Amino acid sequence: MGHSYGAYFVYGVHVPADRFPDQSTTDEAGRLDDVIRELGHLTNSFGLSHLSAGDYDRDMLFLCINIPGVDSEVSLGSFLRAMPTAAVPKVWDDALKLLSRAAGYGDLGDPAWTVVPDCS
Repeated sequence: MGHSYGAYFVYGVHVPADRFPDQSTTDEAGRLDDVIRELGHLTNSFGLSHLSAGDYDRDMLFLCINIPGVDSEVSLGSFLRAMPTAAVPKVWDDALKLLSRAAGYGDLGDPAWTVVPDCS
């Protein structure tokens, strides 16, 4: 059994573990699937999603936008280009903030382009 390494490049916001202290990152991600499904009619085409990745068994949780046709995983030895933050549609920020409130996290700060190294 070995480790695999990679990275993710997403537009989103980090959810600190103290915002969901009674659940694991995996369990919280499952709960987020339900919250996103419930918000479907409000966020129908924004690609609202979540990502858990990080240092082996200490994954972090992020709310993010899943851009159709764009794979957020960056293989080692390759790269992705992002649009400037000024070009990010305001509805992405609004959708992420709506999800944060609906999930009970409160204000997580402003979303941004985020690189998340991952070891699995």
